[in-house]
Amino acid sequence: MVAVFLGIGIAFAGDEYNANTNIFISPSAENAIGGGPSNITESIINNDGLEVINVASNGDKKPPVVNSLKIEPGTIDSTDSDQELTLTVAIEDVSGVCVSGNCGDYNGSPTQLALKNIDSDQVATFYEFKLVFGDSNDGIYSSKVTIKKGSAAGIWRVDNMLVVDKLGNYKSLVYEDFKKQK
Repeated sequence: MVAVFLGIGIAFAGDEYNANTNIFISPSAENAIGGGPSNITESIINNDGLEVINVASNGDKKPPVVNSLKIEPGTIDSTDSDQELTLTVAIEDVSGVCVSGNCGDYNGSPTQLALKNIDSDQVATFYEFKLVFGDSNDGIYSSKVTIKKGSAAGIWRVDNMLVVDKLGNYKSLVYEDFKKQK
């Protein structure tokens, strides 16, 4: 039996290292970690150190699902004062939705939604999401954003929404994605 160690930097007496594949090959399963049989007995892959194989039996591979979304009020006037908008969104995910301040061990960008004025480059981003009902696996969230006094008039609509879970699975949704759901 041959035990193969993929670029993990563990070598034992008698092991051979193939610099072309970055693989340690042990002539004996006795040299496998723990002294028992190795789960990986042979390898034909070219591991250049840029890939990692997770042999877990299953896991969350899907991004969160947005079930509904609403922004209120539907009409504002920012001529003389700032205007606050409220986003209410229902999101579900097996490992939990990542929102600012509650992403578990994941440390990338959390769930967020950007509104853009269609006649300018002005953007307002809903970033701070609060869970108002349910839990992080299936919940309703609320977020607020301010359209500043003097902001561009006209239609402001969803430019993009990044939905992220606590494992880093994500999906970027655009205006057209939400129109298809209606």
